[in-house]
Amino acid sequence: MLILNDSRVPYNERVRAYTGTLLLQILCMAVRVLFLRRPLSSYPALCAGQKWRVSKGMARSGNEYGLMTDLPDWSYLDGRQAPDSRRKTARLKRREDMAKRIVQLTKEVDEAKKKATLADKDTKSNTNNYV
Repeated sequence: MLILNDSRVPYNERVRAYTGTLLLQILCMAVRVLFLRRPLSSYPALCAGQKWRVSKGMARSGNEYGLMTDLPDWSYLDGRQAPDSRRKTARLKRREDMAKRIVQLTKEVDEAKKKATLADKDTKSNTNNYV
């Protein structure tokens, strides 16, 4: 094995050995990425601060909801508000559809509870008639 810091080894050989190990490292990394199908992950960088924001009662990311998302970006000098952007109108429509769906599902649950209580009363009255 060639020691790279040894002053007895000529400079050219040290450079050649260092360059060879660097190329070998790059080749090994390329083989790992291409053939082992294990790409480099950037997941921790993407969710940085997510746990902290959720623990403080905020959105997972800074652009889901909140002042910076919901308030208009600008307004006219005379005080009129700017027209809503396409994304804001889409966001509002999505929220409205979700609210309608919640109301519909809540009504269905209430109806199912009423049917279940009526069925329980019917079964209790029928068992009392047979005894």
